[in-house]
Amino acid sequence: MKISIKELELAFLRIISHLENNDIKEFGLKHDYYWQIHKEQCYDVSKKPDVEEFTLGQLTWDIERAVKRVKDEEDEYVMAYDLVFLSTLMRAIGEEISAQSRNELLSLEERGTSMREAEYTKISIEKLKIGFLKVMRYLEEDGIKEFTLSNDYYWYIPKEQYYIPEERPKAEELKIGQLSSDIEKMRRIANDKDEPIPNDLMWLSAIMRALGEEIFV
Repeated sequence: MKISIKELELAFLRIISHLENNDIKEFGLKHDYYWQIHKEQCYDVSKKPDVEEFTLGQLTWDIERAVKRVKDEEDEYVMAYDLVFLSTLMRAIGEEISAQSRNELLSLEERGTSMREAEYTKISIEKLKIGFLKVMRYLEEDGIKEFTLSNDYYWYIPKEQYYIPEERPKAEELKIGQLSSDIEKMRRIANDKDEPIPNDLMWLSAIMRALGEEIFV
């Protein structure tokens, strides 16, 4: 199951252009903590993952790692695993925009978010794009133009449980996704066969996580 870096980049840019054309350039993320299924369990769909081994990730930390630290041209911290950090942000953005029309998106002030918190939870689409493209350039400079993913099916946590740090997800409610299907969606977007929608960021995020975890070994 192959995916080219160029196809991934084209699909991403078309989705981002769709957001920008709808005047979505920056907004505050509604959630911060999220549950993670470790790689060893995520791609083994022969059995349910052990939810007791799930750990918490944090979007504010991912923003710091994948967006803020890659803004400088000479940033020495760029690495393939940044795709994993970017993937969590893309899922959060895609789910939040898809859940509400643009006119219903709450501003940071309407959510009662303090200015100090807003510095961390606010995310710029332009900075996200810069962070993504820098990782793409890093991969190309490392000679990676196409990559074959070794896994296809994967477990994922539905949104209703994904962002509730106080309560572990229920194993019986976990869902199964398929990378080959996600790649086909991105390929159709990259080749102008399908129009992008915000929800496509969710499928792109699954590919990016798998790619980042496999390259960074």
